Amino acid sequence: MSAPTLQDGINKAGSPVRLLWKPNAAPFKVPVIKPEFVGWREEQTAWSRGVAFSDLSHHMFDTFLEGPDVTRLLTAVSANDYESFAVGQAKQFIPVTSQGYIVTDGILMRDGPEKYTLSGVPAAQSWVKYHAQKGGYDVTATTDPDSATRKEGPPVLFRYQVQGSRALELTELAFGGPDKPSRIRELNQIVHPAVIARQEEWMAQVGQSDPRAIALVEAALILEAGAAKRFDRLVVVTCQPQQRIERWARRLKVDREAARREVTRRMAAQLPDEEKIKAADYVIDNSGSLDETGRQVKQIYAELKREAAG
Repeated sequence: MSAPTLQDGINKAGSPVRLLWKPNAAPFKVPVIKPEFVGWREEQTAWSRGVAFSDLSHHMFDTFLEGPDVTRLLTAVSANDYESFAVGQAKQFIPVTSQGYIVTDGILMRDGPEKYTLSGVPAAQSWVKYHAQKGGYDVTATTDPDSATRKEGPPVLFRYQVQGSRALELTELAFGGPDKPSRIRELNQIVHPAVIARQEEWMAQVGQSDPRAIALVEAALILEAGAAKRFDRLVVVTCQPQQRIERWARRLKVDREAARREVTRRMAAQLPDEEKIKAADYVIDNSGSLDETGRQVKQIYAELKREAAG
C-alpha cells in the first residue's frame, strides 16, 4: 500500500485550510531556550527603548548546500537575485513555483562562491533538495534539524542576534566605538574557556575516527589569546590593509568610510600582520585573485596531509 499523498490529505480534510489550520492548537515553543516574559508595557516599548540578545540556534532547520551548480539551482527555484549576492551576506529566501507562486520562505546565507546555508522551516529546504535531486544538479545538501527533532548533540550552526533601537550602542559597549573603549578582553575571558573545551572535544572525536585526519580551527585571535600552543601548525591569511576595507565595503554594501572604521576597529584587537607572520608555519597571501589563493590553500593542505600520514 502506497503512502497517502498531499491530495489525499486535502480530500480527507475537505480543503487545504482545514488540513493545515488547527483551531486551539498549542502555541509553538522554542526548544532548549526558556521563554521570557517581562510584561505587556515593557514588551510594547522595547522596540524604541531596549535591545534584545537572542539565541536563535535551536528552533530552525539548517541545510548546507554546496557544489558547482548550487547558484544555478537556487536561481531556478526562487525569486531572489544572485547577481549581487555577496559572500557573507544573508537574504530572505523566497522559493517559488515555475508559475511564480510563493512556496514559503527562509533565510539564505552565502558562505562562499559555491556554498550557501538555508535556515528556517524545513519546507523551503525540502523544496530546494527535491529540485536538486529531480533536476540532476551537481549539489550536495546536508540538513541539521532543529533541537526538538535532532536526536543527539548540539546544533552544527550556532546563531545569535542583537536587535533593537539600542543594538549599536550595545555592540559599541562590547567591542568599542568612537568614544568607548573595547571590552573584548573581558568578553574573551568569559567565552574562550567554553570555546576551547568544545574544540578539544571535537578534535579528540576527529582523531578517534581517523588518526590521520586534519582538524582545522578558524579563529581570528589564536595568538592574542595565547592559544597557539594548542595546535600543531599555524596558518596565517593576510592581504593589504586597503583591500580589507574595499572587500568589507563591497561585501556588506556600505560606504568606504564606514568600512574603514569597522576594519580599523577589528584590526586594533589583533596583533599586527608582521608579528602573526613571524609566528606562522604557513602564510596564505590573499591579496590576489581567488584562484591564486586557492592554489596556495591546496598546496598547504597537501603538505599537511603528507605530514599527517607520517
